[in-house]
Amino acid sequence: MVEITSAPPTLLSAEQAEKIVKQLAQVKRECKHATDSLQSQVAFLTKQLASTKKELQREGDLHQSRITEQQETIARQDEELRDLLERKFELEQALLDSYIRLAEEKDRGDKLQTELRQSEDKRTAAEQETQEALQFAEDTVTENVAFQETTERMREELLDVQVLCRKLTYYKNVDLPSALREEGIGIGNEHDENEDVTRRETEGGLFLQEGHAEITPEKAETSNNSAVPSKEKNSGVEEDNPFGKSDDFDFVRREVQRMEEQRAEEIDRLEMAIERMETERFPRPVVGSGEEEEVVNACQMNPVDAATSAGDADLLLAEKQKNPSTDLSCHEA
Repeated sequence: MVEITSAPPTLLSAEQAEKIVKQLAQVKRECKHATDSLQSQVAFLTKQLASTKKELQREGDLHQSRITEQQETIARQDEELRDLLERKFELEQALLDSYIRLAEEKDRGDKLQTELRQSEDKRTAAEQETQEALQFAEDTVTENVAFQETTERMREELLDVQVLCRKLTYYKNVDLPSALREEGIGIGNEHDENEDVTRRETEGGLFLQEGHAEITPEKAETSNNSAVPSKEKNSGVEEDNPFGKSDDFDFVRREVQRMEEQRAEEIDRLEMAIERMETERFPRPVVGSGEEEEVVNACQMNPVDAATSAGDADLLLAEKQKNPSTDLSCHEA
Protein backbone atom coordinates (compact mmCIF):
# COMPACT_ATOMS: atom_id res chain seq x y z
CA MET A 1 0.00 0.00 0.00
CA VAL A 2 1.03 3.51 -0.60
CA GLU A 3 1.32 5.56 2.50
CA ILE A 4 -0.22 8.98 2.09
CA THR A 5 1.31 11.65 4.08
CA SER A 6 0.03 15.08 4.58
CA ALA A 7 2.21 17.92 3.51
CA PRO A 8 1.87 21.56 3.18
CA PRO A 9 0.09 22.45 0.03
CA THR A 10 2.49 23.01 -2.78
CA LEU A 11 2.26 23.25 -6.41
CA LEU A 12 2.91 19.97 -8.09
CA SER A 13 4.39 19.42 -11.36
CA ALA A 14 2.71 17.36 -13.99
CA GLU A 15 4.96 14.49 -13.35
CA GLN A 16 4.30 14.68 -9.69
CA ALA A 17 0.60 15.01 -10.31
CA GLU A 18 0.63 12.06 -12.70
CA LYS A 19 2.59 10.14 -10.22
CA ILE A 20 0.14 10.98 -7.55
CA VAL A 21 -2.73 10.01 -9.82
CA LYS A 22 -1.08 6.75 -10.51
CA GLN A 23 -0.55 6.28 -6.86
CA LEU A 24 -4.18 7.08 -6.19
CA ALA A 25 -5.28 4.64 -8.88
CA GLN A 26 -2.99 2.11 -7.40
CA VAL A 27 -4.44 2.78 -4.00
CA LYS A 28 -7.95 2.56 -5.44
CA ARG A 29 -7.21 -0.77 -7.04
CA GLU A 30 -5.69 -1.96 -3.87
CA CYS A 31 -8.69 -0.71 -1.91
CA LYS A 32 -11.03 -2.40 -4.34
CA HIS A 33 -9.01 -5.55 -4.16
CA ALA A 34 -9.03 -5.35 -0.36
CA THR A 35 -12.73 -4.59 -0.43
CA ASP A 36 -13.42 -7.59 -2.65
CA SER A 37 -11.24 -9.70 -0.45
CA LEU A 38 -12.99 -8.41 2.62
CA GLN A 39 -16.42 -8.97 1.02
CA SER A 40 -15.46 -12.51 0.12
CA GLN A 41 -14.16 -13.03 3.57
CA VAL A 42 -17.33 -11.47 5.02
CA ALA A 43 -19.45 -13.73 2.83
CA PHE A 44 -17.43 -16.71 3.84
CA LEU A 45 -17.65 -15.70 7.46
CA THR A 46 -21.35 -15.05 7.05
CA LYS A 47 -21.84 -18.49 5.54
CA GLN A 48 -19.69 -19.98 8.26
CA LEU A 49 -21.58 -18.02 10.89
CA ALA A 50 -24.87 -19.23 9.45
CA SER A 51 -23.59 -22.78 9.41
CA THR A 52 -22.28 -22.42 12.91
CA LYS A 53 -25.55 -20.83 13.94
CA LYS A 54 -27.44 -23.79 12.43
CA GLU A 55 -25.15 -26.20 14.19
CA LEU A 56 -25.53 -24.28 17.40
CA GLN A 57 -29.30 -24.20 16.88
CA ARG A 58 -29.31 -27.93 16.23
CA GLU A 59 -27.09 -28.55 19.20
CA GLY A 60 -29.30 -26.21 21.24
CA ASP A 61 -32.39 -28.11 20.14
CA LEU A 62 -30.64 -31.37 20.97
CA HIS A 63 -29.62 -30.05 24.33
CA GLN A 64 -33.14 -28.73 24.87
CA SER A 65 -34.60 -32.12 24.02
CA ARG A 66 -32.10 -33.74 26.32
CA ILE A 67 -32.95 -31.24 29.01
CA THR A 68 -36.65 -31.93 28.43
CA GLU A 69 -36.02 -35.65 28.62
CA GLN A 70 -33.95 -35.16 31.74
CA GLN A 71 -36.70 -33.00 33.23
CA GLU A 72 -39.25 -35.66 32.38
CA THR A 73 -36.95 -38.32 33.80
CA ILE A 74 -36.44 -36.23 36.93
CA ALA A 75 -40.20 -35.73 37.23
CA ARG A 76 -40.78 -39.43 36.72
CA GLN A 77 -38.05 -40.25 39.24
CA ASP A 78 -39.60 -37.73 41.63
CA GLU A 79 -42.95 -39.50 41.19
CA GLU A 80 -41.32 -42.86 41.67
CA LEU A 81 -39.47 -41.51 44.69
CA ARG A 82 -42.75 -40.27 46.15
CA ASP A 83 -44.28 -43.69 45.45
CA LEU A 84 -41.27 -45.34 47.06
CA LEU A 85 -41.56 -43.05 50.06
CA GLU A 86 -45.26 -43.85 50.34
CA ARG A 87 -44.51 -47.55 49.96
CA LYS A 88 -41.76 -47.21 52.57
CA PHE A 89 -44.25 -45.55 54.90
CA GLU A 90 -46.78 -48.29 54.25
CA LEU A 91 -44.12 -50.95 54.83
CA GLU A 92 -43.05 -49.26 58.04
CA GLN A 93 -46.69 -49.09 59.15
CA ALA A 94 -47.18 -52.76 58.19
CA LEU A 95 -43.97 -53.63 60.04
CA LEU A 96 -45.23 -51.77 63.09
CA ASP A 97 -48.57 -53.58 62.81
CA SER A 98 -46.67 -56.84 62.46
CA TYR A 99 -44.72 -56.07 65.62
CA ILE A 100 -47.98 -55.28 67.41
CA ARG A 101 -49.61 -58.49 66.13
CA LEU A 102 -46.48 -60.43 67.03
CA ALA A 103 -46.66 -59.06 70.54
CA GLU A 104 -50.35 -59.94 70.71
CA GLU A 105 -49.66 -63.41 69.34
CA LYS A 106 -46.89 -63.81 71.89
CA ASP A 107 -49.28 -62.85 74.67
CA ARG A 108 -51.89 -65.20 73.25
CA GLY A 109 -49.25 -67.93 72.97
CA ASP A 110 -48.26 -67.35 76.60
CA LYS A 111 -51.93 -67.57 77.59
CA LEU A 112 -52.36 -70.73 75.50
CA GLN A 113 -49.22 -72.18 77.06
CA THR A 114 -50.62 -71.40 80.50
CA GLU A 115 -53.97 -72.93 79.53
CA LEU A 116 -52.12 -75.93 78.08
CA ARG A 117 -50.26 -76.42 81.35
CA GLN A 118 -53.53 -76.06 83.22
CA SER A 119 -55.13 -78.55 80.82
CA GLU A 120 -52.23 -80.93 81.38
CA ASP A 121 -52.66 -80.55 85.12
CA LYS A 122 -56.41 -81.15 84.76
CA ARG A 123 -55.77 -84.12 82.48
CA THR A 124 -53.29 -85.52 84.98
CA ALA A 125 -55.81 -84.99 87.76
CA ALA A 126 -58.54 -86.55 85.60
CA GLU A 127 -56.30 -89.53 84.84
CA GLN A 128 -55.58 -89.89 88.53
CA GLU A 129 -59.31 -89.66 89.29
CA THR A 130 -59.95 -92.18 86.51
CA GLN A 131 -57.36 -94.52 87.99
CA GLU A 132 -58.93 -94.07 91.41
CA ALA A 133 -62.37 -94.65 89.88
CA LEU A 134 -61.10 -97.78 88.09
CA GLN A 135 -59.50 -98.98 91.31
CA PHE A 136 -62.74 -98.24 93.15
CA ALA A 137 -64.65 -100.09 90.42
CA GLU A 138 -62.28 -103.06 90.71
CA ASP A 139 -62.63 -102.99 94.48
CA THR A 140 -66.41 -102.71 94.03
CA VAL A 141 -66.41 -105.65 91.63
CA THR A 142 -64.30 -107.62 94.09
CA GLU A 143 -66.68 -106.69 96.89
CA ASN A 144 -69.65 -107.57 94.69
CA VAL A 145 -68.11 -110.94 93.91
CA ALA A 146 -67.46 -111.51 97.58
CA PHE A 147 -71.00 -110.33 98.36
CA GLN A 148 -72.41 -112.67 95.71
CA GLU A 149 -70.37 -115.53 97.16
CA THR A 150 -71.61 -114.62 100.61
CA THR A 151 -75.16 -114.35 99.24
CA GLU A 152 -74.88 -117.77 97.61
CA ARG A 153 -73.48 -119.22 100.81
CA MET A 154 -76.26 -117.62 102.86
CA ARG A 155 -78.77 -118.89 100.30
CA GLU A 156 -77.36 -122.38 100.72
CA GLU A 157 -77.63 -121.98 104.46
CA LEU A 158 -81.17 -120.63 104.02
CA LEU A 159 -82.05 -123.72 102.02
CA ASP A 160 -80.65 -125.80 104.85
CA VAL A 161 -82.81 -123.80 107.25
CA GLN A 162 -85.81 -124.28 104.98
CA VAL A 163 -85.18 -128.02 104.92
CA LEU A 164 -84.87 -127.88 108.71
CA CYS A 165 -88.24 -126.12 108.84
CA ARG A 166 -89.79 -128.92 106.82
CA LYS A 167 -88.18 -131.45 109.13
CA LEU A 168 -89.48 -129.65 112.20
CA THR A 169 -92.92 -129.36 110.59
CA TYR A 170 -92.85 -133.09 109.94
CA TYR A 171 -91.48 -134.06 113.34
CA LYS A 172 -94.05 -131.86 115.03
CA ASN A 173 -96.76 -134.10 113.64
CA VAL A 174 -95.02 -137.49 113.96
CA ASP A 175 -94.52 -139.59 117.04
CA LEU A 176 -90.75 -139.76 116.52
CA PRO A 177 -89.94 -142.14 119.41
CA SER A 178 -92.46 -144.66 118.07
CA ALA A 179 -91.11 -144.30 114.56
CA LEU A 180 -87.55 -144.79 115.80
CA ARG A 181 -88.53 -147.77 117.88
CA GLU A 182 -90.05 -149.28 114.77
CA GLU A 183 -86.62 -148.90 113.22
CA GLY A 184 -85.03 -150.59 116.20
CA ILE A 185 -83.31 -147.43 117.51
CA GLY A 186 -83.54 -146.12 121.05
CA ILE A 187 -83.15 -142.48 121.98
CA GLY A 188 -82.06 -142.73 125.62
CA ASN A 189 -83.88 -140.90 128.35
CA GLU A 190 -87.00 -139.89 126.50
CA HIS A 191 -88.62 -138.18 129.48
CA ASP A 192 -85.71 -136.11 130.73
CA GLU A 193 -87.24 -132.67 131.23
CA ASN A 194 -83.85 -130.99 130.62
CA GLU A 195 -83.90 -132.43 127.07
CA ASP A 196 -87.51 -131.47 126.29
CA VAL A 197 -88.09 -128.57 123.94
CA THR A 198 -91.38 -126.72 123.83
CA ARG A 199 -92.36 -125.82 120.30
CA ARG A 200 -95.07 -123.54 119.06
CA GLU A 201 -96.17 -121.83 115.92
CA THR A 202 -96.81 -118.10 115.72
CA GLU A 203 -96.80 -115.51 112.92
CA GLY A 204 -95.93 -118.18 110.32
CA GLY A 205 -92.66 -119.22 112.07
CA LEU A 206 -91.56 -122.12 114.31
CA PHE A 207 -89.96 -121.30 117.70
CA LEU A 208 -87.75 -123.41 119.95
CA GLN A 209 -88.23 -122.33 123.54
CA GLU A 210 -86.60 -123.20 126.90
CA GLY A 211 -83.76 -120.73 126.30
CA HIS A 212 -83.25 -121.30 122.55
CA ALA A 213 -83.31 -118.76 119.73
CA GLU A 214 -86.09 -118.15 117.23
CA ILE A 215 -85.89 -120.16 114.00
CA THR A 216 -87.87 -118.83 111.04
CA PRO A 217 -87.36 -119.16 107.27
CA GLU A 218 -86.31 -115.48 107.18
CA LYS A 219 -84.14 -115.25 110.32
CA ALA A 220 -82.24 -118.49 110.81
CA GLU A 221 -79.13 -120.28 109.51
CA THR A 222 -77.89 -123.73 110.42
CA SER A 223 -76.65 -126.99 108.89
CA ASN A 224 -78.52 -130.22 108.08
CA ASN A 225 -77.31 -131.76 111.36
CA SER A 226 -79.75 -129.74 113.44
CA ALA A 227 -81.09 -130.89 116.75
CA VAL A 228 -84.16 -133.11 116.61
CA PRO A 229 -86.55 -132.72 119.57
CA SER A 230 -87.48 -136.04 121.10
CA LYS A 231 -90.82 -135.09 122.50
CA GLU A 232 -93.50 -132.43 122.22
CA LYS A 233 -94.54 -130.72 125.44
CA ASN A 234 -96.87 -127.90 126.42
CA SER A 235 -97.93 -127.39 122.79
CA GLY A 236 -100.98 -125.43 123.88
CA VAL A 237 -99.08 -122.85 125.97
CA GLU A 238 -97.51 -119.80 124.37
CA GLU A 239 -94.47 -118.30 126.09
CA ASP A 240 -92.47 -115.19 125.22
CA ASN A 241 -89.15 -115.72 123.41
CA PRO A 242 -86.45 -114.52 125.88
CA PHE A 243 -84.22 -113.45 122.99
CA GLY A 244 -86.86 -111.62 120.97
CA LYS A 245 -86.90 -111.58 117.17
CA SER A 246 -83.26 -111.05 116.31
CA ASP A 247 -81.76 -110.47 112.87
CA ASP A 248 -78.34 -111.45 114.17
CA PHE A 249 -77.58 -114.66 112.24
CA ASP A 250 -74.36 -115.16 114.19
CA PHE A 251 -76.31 -115.20 117.44
CA VAL A 252 -78.79 -117.68 115.99
CA ARG A 253 -75.93 -119.83 114.71
CA ARG A 254 -74.32 -119.86 118.17
CA GLU A 255 -77.57 -120.87 119.77
CA VAL A 256 -78.13 -123.64 117.24
CA GLN A 257 -74.53 -124.79 117.74
CA ARG A 258 -75.09 -124.92 121.47
CA MET A 259 -78.21 -126.97 120.87
CA GLU A 260 -76.26 -129.31 118.60
CA GLU A 261 -73.51 -129.73 121.20
CA GLN A 262 -76.05 -130.52 123.89
CA ARG A 263 -77.64 -133.21 121.73
CA ALA A 264 -74.54 -134.52 119.99
CA GLU A 265 -74.90 -138.00 121.45
CA GLU A 266 -78.53 -138.29 120.33
CA ILE A 267 -77.64 -137.01 116.86
CA ASP A 268 -74.92 -139.65 116.52
CA ARG A 269 -77.40 -142.42 117.30
CA LEU A 270 -80.17 -141.01 115.11
CA GLU A 271 -78.09 -139.85 112.14
CA MET A 272 -78.39 -142.96 109.99
CA ALA A 273 -82.12 -143.29 110.43
CA ILE A 274 -82.77 -139.59 109.85
CA GLU A 275 -80.67 -139.54 106.67
CA ARG A 276 -82.64 -142.46 105.27
CA MET A 277 -85.93 -140.78 106.17
CA GLU A 278 -84.75 -137.46 104.67
CA THR A 279 -83.72 -139.15 101.47
CA GLU A 280 -87.12 -140.73 101.09
CA ARG A 281 -89.25 -137.78 102.16
CA PHE A 282 -87.26 -134.52 101.86
CA PRO A 283 -85.03 -134.26 98.79
CA ARG A 284 -82.95 -131.10 98.97
CA PRO A 285 -84.14 -128.40 96.51
CA VAL A 286 -81.74 -127.27 93.80
CA VAL A 287 -80.77 -123.57 93.76
CA GLY A 288 -82.57 -121.74 90.97
CA SER A 289 -84.98 -124.58 90.17
CA GLY A 290 -87.99 -122.98 91.88
CA GLU A 291 -88.19 -125.74 94.49
CA GLU A 292 -86.82 -123.49 97.23
CA GLU A 293 -89.91 -121.28 96.90
CA GLU A 294 -92.07 -124.31 97.57
CA VAL A 295 -89.96 -125.05 100.65
CA VAL A 296 -90.44 -121.50 101.96
CA ASN A 297 -94.16 -121.75 101.38
CA ALA A 298 -94.21 -125.10 103.17
CA CYS A 299 -92.36 -123.61 106.15
CA GLN A 300 -94.89 -120.80 106.39
CA MET A 301 -97.92 -123.10 106.18
CA ASN A 302 -99.68 -124.69 109.07
CA PRO A 303 -98.89 -128.41 109.62
CA VAL A 304 -101.86 -129.63 107.58
CA ASP A 305 -101.19 -127.36 104.60
CA ALA A 306 -97.48 -128.19 104.77
CA ALA A 307 -98.21 -131.90 104.76
CA THR A 308 -100.66 -131.47 101.90
CA SER A 309 -98.16 -129.42 99.91
CA ALA A 310 -95.55 -132.14 100.46
CA GLY A 311 -98.05 -134.81 99.49
CA ASP A 312 -97.41 -136.70 102.72
CA ALA A 313 -100.37 -138.82 103.73
CA ASP A 314 -98.61 -139.96 106.94
CA LEU A 315 -98.43 -136.34 108.12
CA LEU A 316 -102.13 -135.85 107.42
CA LEU A 317 -102.96 -138.99 109.33
CA ALA A 318 -100.71 -137.93 112.24
CA GLU A 319 -102.38 -134.53 112.37
CA LYS A 320 -105.80 -136.19 112.35
CA GLN A 321 -104.78 -138.49 115.23
CA LYS A 322 -103.34 -135.55 117.16
CA ASN A 323 -106.31 -133.23 116.59
CA PRO A 324 -109.46 -135.32 115.85
CA SER A 325 -111.41 -132.09 115.25
CA THR A 326 -109.22 -131.17 112.27
CA ASP A 327 -111.15 -131.05 109.00
CA LEU A 328 -109.16 -132.92 106.35
CA SER A 329 -111.91 -133.10 103.76
CA CYS A 330 -110.35 -130.30 101.67
CA HIS A 331 -106.96 -132.07 101.68
CA GLU A 332 -107.96 -135.65 100.98
CA ALA A 333 -107.92 -135.07 97.25
